[in-house]
Amino acid sequence: MNLEDVQLIDQFVNHRDESAFEDLVARYVDVAYAATITCLGKDDLAQDACQMTFVELSRKAHGLGEKVKLGGWVYTTARNMARKIQRGEMRRVNREQSFVDQMKLQQQPEVDWSQLAPEIHEALEQIKPED
Repeated sequence: MNLEDVQLIDQFVNHRDESAFEDLVARYVDVAYAATITCLGKDDLAQDACQMTFVELSRKAHGLGEKVKLGGWVYTTARNMARKIQRGEMRRVNREQSFVDQMKLQQQPEVDWSQLAPEIHEALEQIKPED
């Protein structure tokens, strides 16, 4: 990590300095966004993955050593968050498709009585009077 990153993380972790964290976000948000938009292709999902990336940074900042390349860490974490969102989206789409398929199976086709009426009348005429 470069000296500025180390100082910002130290200020955030040890002094809960939110402005230091804001500086880290401002410095690396473009890296995170580029990593997520290429994976997800949708702006809203990419923004969600970026946000998740920086939430993860806030949770794990205390354990990042000085040898960690923060840009690489942000990029890798952002890609992992994008993949997580991608898997969730695929599961959601599959659930929705399964629901639609079940609904199609449960629906009874509408009967067109106007087409059936002649056949019903013909069948009734063939019934013997004693029946």
